[in-house]
Amino acid sequence: MSEASRDSTHLTGMADEEFTTCNDPTLPEPMGDAHRPRFPSLDRKRTRDDMPSYSSDPPVFSSDDLPPGLENYDSHRTKRQYRGRWWENRISCGQSNNPGPVRKKREFKRNIDSAVWMGSDETETTDDGDIDFEAEAENKLLPLESVLQLGFGLRPEEVAQKDAARVVQELVDDGCEVIDLSGRALGEIQNSTLKPLHYLTVQENNYFPPSQEAYRPLTPRISLYISNNNLEELPGEIYRLQNLVDLSPRQNSLTTILPSILNLTNLESLNLSANNLRHLPWEILILARRGKLVSMAFHPNPFITPLPVKPGLALPEGYGRFFPNTSRQVASTSIAYLDITGRLCRGSSPNPAVTKKYIPSTRGQPSSIPRPWMDNPAKTPSLFELALRACSASPDLCQIIHLLPKDAAPHLWHTLKWAQDLGEGGGQLCSVCLKPFVMPRTVWVEWWDGLGSGHLPFLKRGCSWACVSKPDDVPKEWTNCGWTEAAE
Repeated sequence: MSEASRDSTHLTGMADEEFTTCNDPTLPEPMGDAHRPRFPSLDRKRTRDDMPSYSSDPPVFSSDDLPPGLENYDSHRTKRQYRGRWWENRISCGQSNNPGPVRKKREFKRNIDSAVWMGSDETETTDDGDIDFEAEAENKLLPLESVLQLGFGLRPEEVAQKDAARVVQELVDDGCEVIDLSGRALGEIQNSTLKPLHYLTVQENNYFPPSQEAYRPLTPRISLYISNNNLEELPGEIYRLQNLVDLSPRQNSLTTILPSILNLTNLESLNLSANNLRHLPWEILILARRGKLVSMAFHPNPFITPLPVKPGLALPEGYGRFFPNTSRQVASTSIAYLDITGRLCRGSSPNPAVTKKYIPSTRGQPSSIPRPWMDNPAKTPSLFELALRACSASPDLCQIIHLLPKDAAPHLWHTLKWAQDLGEGGGQLCSVCLKPFVMPRTVWVEWWDGLGSGHLPFLKRGCSWACVSKPDDVPKEWTNCGWTEAAE
């Protein structure tokens, strides 16, 4: 090696030594065991002095207590220790022998609204072994009794109403003229159930052109059978069925028939037997004498019978057959005069539509009692009567009744309910002047014979104190007679 190369190698080694010496950091001297820091044991939970012992925010005020759900790490907590197998849950000695509430076994309950099988709130398992899904699939259509037992929230009356509405709609769709709702335990029939009958059209099933003799109008002849139910009154929609020819509400609990039955001009057959009727409306006699009504059945019913002023008198024997042209009046009660609200006036005879029994007195009434109906028998309607006529024609009368205050006069409830019933049925006409009205001012009963059912009581109503009738062919002993209910 030459001398120049040795010099260059010596210079390079010196440069590397100087660079290494300048860049290395100065290391501290090793410490002994006495100066080594001690760390806490890791077998316990660390606590920090600057943090609270609970895991949530501290109370806002110093008087506030900690919520019961927060964990407090300061107090000593004791774990519950068990001995033996874990599934036996036997508590070791020295601890409380109260394992806590025992959970009930899961019971499957079916939520009918959602059609989903769900357990109770305390359910922990999901065992479906108690459910027979095959039986459920086979019994998709449940009978009426099963529907009620499963608790669908419908009362038996509501189920019967829905079933009646379904039957009527199906018969109307099929064009059937015979509507049979007998024996369905109906406590009432809603007007909406019978409204589809207004749109009933006869449907011919002949696929070939009929002969000339077979042509007939397609106007239906409706027959309505609603017997063997629990009806206390007929719905107002029945009195609006102009094409009704046969009506049979027998074996019910009817107490009155509205005068609106006069609207059934095509009625040919009427069966009102086995009810609780004390009298019949005068309008039925008009249908029998001037209309198409030829077949009638009224017995048995607890009709009132006349009592003469002089005891011992007997009514004349009836015809025994139905002769519309020869029917005659055999007796009548005294006329009862009412005020504008329908209450009996002082000094008037009893109202036969309300009073069950009345025995006339031979002494008569004292002359000191004022009788305004004899002094001023005007036919002018009162303002209250005009207001009732407007309410009867209003479709919102039902809402008006519910809006009455609790301290309203008692007669307002009765008069508005009567106006609502008449409005739904088509109203009523005065038995004397044939004018429309709502609240009667005169009421009396007349017994007529010749309808094939003995002596029948017919209730008449007048629109004013001047609307009264006194036939001339009835003896005086039977013009102001009393009455009593017949023993059926």
